[in-house]
Amino acid sequence: MNALLNEYSGLINSFIDGKVAALDLANQYIAKFLNDDRKMSESEFLFLDQIFGYMECYTADPELLSSDPAFYL
Repeated sequence: MNALLNEYSGLINSFIDGKVAALDLANQYIAKFLNDDRKMSESEFLFLDQIFGYMECYTADPELLSSDPAFYL
């Protein structure tokens, strides 16, 4: 795995290891992805963008989740 993907997997691993909460992971990932101006291959971008979509759909708000359960995670 290259350095770019290692950084993003490090964020995800911090959640898996219980070091950060799900909402913190989502916020950190979104901020990192939106501010990452490094050149990346199309496959890297598509992979990270798909995860970005999941992070963007995450909510800890039960009202928001119940308002559109097909969209929010």
